Amino acid sequence: MDQTSVLLITGSAHLHSTLKRLLEREHVLFRHAGQWDERCLPSEAAPPHMIVLECPGSGVDGLSICQEIRSRYSGLLGLVADDEDERFHILALDLGADATFSKTTGTPLVAARIRALLRRFAPSTSPRVLTFGRLTVDANHRDVYVSGQAVNLTSHEFQVIWYLACKPGCVVSRDEIYRDLRNAAYNEYDRSIDVYVSRIRQKIGDLPSSSSYLKTVRGIGYQFVDAEK
Repeated sequence: MDQTSVLLITGSAHLHSTLKRLLEREHVLFRHAGQWDERCLPSEAAPPHMIVLECPGSGVDGLSICQEIRSRYSGLLGLVADDEDERFHILALDLGADATFSKTTGTPLVAARIRALLRRFAPSTSPRVLTFGRLTVDANHRDVYVSGQAVNLTSHEFQVIWYLACKPGCVVSRDEIYRDLRNAAYNEYDRSIDVYVSRIRQKIGDLPSSSSYLKTVRGIGYQFVDAEK
């Protein structure tokens, strides 16, 4: 089994030392870079399972780096930022971050959320490739295939389809999805999960009227089904 690994990009000695201690205690392979540079990423054969970036300077700089990292890297991506404006964090998530943290958040809580993401999406002792008829979802490489053809999903879209595919036949509420994927309560107004599901359906050719995989359960949430079984 590959050891889970995290690359932290920060100039903060405190964040570096504290996260290193908390993650290595859980047997996470920890790497550090003082600032973002494309050379931070190793060869495609051995990328880290997660990159955590402390946003430098303005929030705009952090968002720009977030986009650059995401264009080169398909693993988990977390941002630590000074900006507590909710709009900044929403934009960061829309630009490809899997999680965002305010610098006012305690480092132990940041470490706990990182571990939770790694448990869900980093390699485990068993193969994490699920196949349902024509559809294959590969969590080891974060890839999705339909009839052998690769489907280009964003990081958030992959999180949603993997989360639902791991619970075949189960009706999952939006509250559960938000709690497990975003560490937050569902506010009944945010429709981002619905948007991700709609985009996934389009990309895998799954029509809502005759859904083979992603079924909407009205008033509750979603159910992953395998109609081809």
